[in-house]
Amino acid sequence: MMLTPSVQLALSLMLIGCLQAEQAGPSGARPSSVPDAAGLVGGADGGVYIQVRSVGEREIEAGVYAEHDGQPLFSGRLYSEAILRQPLGDLTGWDGDCIYFGDRQMACCRD
Repeated sequence: MMLTPSVQLALSLMLIGCLQAEQAGPSGARPSSVPDAAGLVGGADGGVYIQVRSVGEREIEAGVYAEHDGQPLFSGRLYSEAILRQPLGDLTGWDGDCIYFGDRQMACCRD
């Protein structure tokens, strides 16, 4: 059976995509550079590891690390407009500026 050039191209691109996905590493494997205290936050489309330490009523110190390779994305202090209730609650997200907690609290970078 002879494949048309467009079918050959489509099959080649699919194969390349599969090979690149394999090189990204095993899903769920914690990179060695991520601190043990950091928790994974995110969904099926990816996430980040976040480590949080409370340092005051309205501020936290945090580290955010990429899920796939453990590279630091953020390290420093984040601030809240409201007094942060303790314990902080479950981490639910990071949008690049703010860390969100399950109890509707959030702490963000200062502008």
